[in-house]
Amino acid sequence: MNNDLKQRLSTRKQLWEIDSQLLCSVCGTCLSMEEQRRLLRKLDIEETGCLDYEIHSLAVQNGAFYNKISYQLNKLLNQKYRYEIAQYGKLNEKEYSVVWKEHYSKGDVCGLYWVGVTHRGFSESFVQKMFYDIHMLSHLNGRENRKEKAERKQLEEQNQKLREKLLIQKKLRKEQSRELEESNRRLKLLEKKLSELEKHVDAQKDTREIEGQGETPLYQQLKNEIEERRRELDQSFCHIQDLTREKENLSRELAYQQKVNQQIYEELQRVLKEVCNMPPACQKTAREVNQCRRRILMVGGVSRLSALCQEMIEGMGYDFTYHDGSMNTGENKLKHLIHNVDMVLCSTDCNSHGACQSVKKICKSLNKDCCFLNNTSLSSIFRVVQNINTAEPESVVLRSPRSP
Repeated sequence: MNNDLKQRLSTRKQLWEIDSQLLCSVCGTCLSMEEQRRLLRKLDIEETGCLDYEIHSLAVQNGAFYNKISYQLNKLLNQKYRYEIAQYGKLNEKEYSVVWKEHYSKGDVCGLYWVGVTHRGFSESFVQKMFYDIHMLSHLNGRENRKEKAERKQLEEQNQKLREKLLIQKKLRKEQSRELEESNRRLKLLEKKLSELEKHVDAQKDTREIEGQGETPLYQQLKNEIEERRRELDQSFCHIQDLTREKENLSRELAYQQKVNQQIYEELQRVLKEVCNMPPACQKTAREVNQCRRRILMVGGVSRLSALCQEMIEGMGYDFTYHDGSMNTGENKLKHLIHNVDMVLCSTDCNSHGACQSVKKICKSLNKDCCFLNNTSLSSIFRVVQNINTAEPESVVLRSPRSP
């Protein structure tokens, strides 16, 4: 640790010097449960069998005054967030407020929260504002964790069904490949036999007996057998063509299912990453705020994700309606749907330009909020709705800054 950082740490508040009301949010936000358990083991304090809540409560209670636990907690926090202390520790309250807002919008505030609550130059009101932000962010994080579990379970079930279908298709392709090989083998045998028969007939034609007396019974028999073999050959050839086309169709369907499976997996990873990057939820509870449920209409987008999208948005406190973006039923039905909602999300990557223009025109005539999305993945839709749910009213931008 360089001298500048040591001097900066010496001028900051210690854990036991900050407002005791902040200790719960500091321990819950800035340290993981595994870090807290590891610290207790280091101090030879038995933690096996204790609930996470009990470990958290022990850290909060001891953090209020100087002792071996609070000393080690303070040391661990300064070590863990030494980069943030070095980079932002000298900022004044106004400069720090800008950095805080930027990181809060991304959910990346753990280190900044520790730097802020231990800064001796920050006003009590500013520290209290950071505490409020952390408190509300923890509720959103908890709600999203519950939604993410339900969504992950549904995606896993869908993934399992795709894997089962993939195994069936692979088995079918294997059987058809064997059948195709057998048909090719029979075809070669028929071609060989036909060639032998044709040679035999040609030899008979060259005899003077055929020229003088016409077709003999042997010649007619060979001729009939050749015709029969030709018909079998044609049937085998048609069957092989059918098998080849079916194999190609199955290959295309298999490739499509694998692509869909990969897209669902990548989408799940993105949503998991966003939720995991949020700070841990505060252990304290707060009175829930009752809000009137706003109604959201999704126009277009990937239809197979509509059920997941509905579950996610309704879990965030909104009513959800989906329209596939098709204009075959005319604008009246779409106008009726838009009339009954408070906000419209319209996909520009799945809808036609004409459909987007119609949505824009109807929203303008009905004075409805409309947001045009270039990307209709679950994570993109989640960020848009999250912005509505968490931002100040005047900071929420619902209308697209450009025409779709």
